[in-house]
Amino acid sequence: MNPTDVLLRSGAQAALVESPDGPWIPGMELSGTVERLGQDYAGPLAVGDNVIGIINSRRTDGGAQSGWICAPSSWFAKAPASVAAPEAATLAMNGVTAIMVLEHLLDEKASTVLVTGAAGALGAYVVQLAAAHDLTVIGLGRPGDAELIAQSGAAHVLSSDDSLLDRVHEVAPDGVDVVVDAALLMGEARSAARRGGLIVNVRPTEPVDDDRRSATVSVMQRIGDTDALRAVVSWAEQGVLRPKVNRVLPAGAAQEAYRLVERGGLRGRVVLDLTEDA
Repeated sequence: MNPTDVLLRSGAQAALVESPDGPWIPGMELSGTVERLGQDYAGPLAVGDNVIGIINSRRTDGGAQSGWICAPSSWFAKAPASVAAPEAATLAMNGVTAIMVLEHLLDEKASTVLVTGAAGALGAYVVQLAAAHDLTVIGLGRPGDAELIAQSGAAHVLSSDDSLLDRVHEVAPDGVDVVVDAALLMGEARSAARRGGLIVNVRPTEPVDDDRRSATVSVMQRIGDTDALRAVVSWAEQGVLRPKVNRVLPAGAAQEAYRLVERGGLRGRVVLDLTEDA
């Protein structure tokens, strides 16, 4: 489950759905098993394959929180064999978003990066990928998150209680090459980028008003990008992307699952098991 599911359930995304008439089915990512393929399908998937996928929950046919899903084959890739189904269910959405961030890091030829929300689902994946590419990663999180952030590969761990700019400048005196603002902090976090540096946002924000640059990544831009999904699977199989599950709940506990996500502050994801009703 994702914060996006909470927004859809609340009606906050009503203007974005394909049909104004409900019911709407939330859920943007999943793991599951292929039960049937189109008559003319000639791709790499086969009946019985375990897969992960990203689903456009704004479509008329609904999202991933359903026992049965019919969607284009390009929305799926074979699941990593070494990852259990609940953990695999949490890979696709934030994994592909992290791949998009990594593309910016590589395009910038970055050597230093600040990741806000570094203990969160997206932030942790960004830290893991950046560290695997030998970038110097500064991870920012809550005071109790230091161990998690370090385990993801951050060379330097900052607490939200710290003076952010002072601590960043201890590592990168002129500022970092890229700020990945996974926690949507804006403000001081943006100022941690060097002049001419890049701020990567995960939601549309006000443009920067100095010589720093900004880019926005959204997984909605990459639904159907099978290559990106396969890259996520590959990084997971190599042990670079390490999904973390907080708890698995049956479908009958969906209300509890939504309350947990709405409350926030969890470390690890909440997963709904649609094969169990109660």
